[in-house]
Amino acid sequence: MPNTPKSNPPWYNPPELPHQVQPAAMRRGHAGAETPHPARRRVYATVALIIAAAAAAAITVVEMSGYPRPHELVRPGSAAGESLQPSAAATTPEYGAAVEAVQALGTNAVVAGVYSSPQQSPLVLAAGTATAPVPPSTQLLQTVAMQLATEGQTVQLQSASQTTSNSVTYACAPVAAAGTAASTVCVWGDVDVIGLIIDAAGGADAASAAASLRAALED
Repeated sequence: MPNTPKSNPPWYNPPELPHQVQPAAMRRGHAGAETPHPARRRVYATVALIIAAAAAAAITVVEMSGYPRPHELVRPGSAAGESLQPSAAATTPEYGAAVEAVQALGTNAVVAGVYSSPQQSPLVLAAGTATAPVPPSTQLLQTVAMQLATEGQTVQLQSASQTTSNSVTYACAPVAAAGTAASTVCVWGDVDVIGLIIDAAGGADAASAAASLRAALED
């Protein structure tokens, strides 16, 4: 009689042979990563929402706290009772000295101008965006003094004074140069802006003029 293969009983579950075992990556899905359980996916989504909400709240707090934003410098047409005189830059020695001094303080995008009126002596303004954290105004004044010294002008630091207006401190000092009348230089740092003026008239009004020009300069 021919040999007839015996059928296994219904309860029999034969073991997998080695060549029949599927790789773990095939059993897990794709890229060898185990597919997250639905409950675990819900946990991940909840955590992501919490992180996003916290980030949005932090941004809102920063904006509401008045965190300083970068200034945009716009050369004013007039300030401190004086008007911009574009043609005067070429004939005002302090103009070039002021621009070079502001650049020496580590700024770019320098805005400068000469302001005058029939009743007042010229004011020279120079300001720029700081490329590094802004140091105190007194330290800025010392750097300006060294720069102006190369132009033959002596900043009398022993007679320096400070004036604070709207949280901005102005450091001012007389400037002496051979053959010219004494003037005053005032320098300030405001978040990301460094500026200075050279007031040909000198005197105590230089800080007030500097504050007026700064307010008109910074957008």
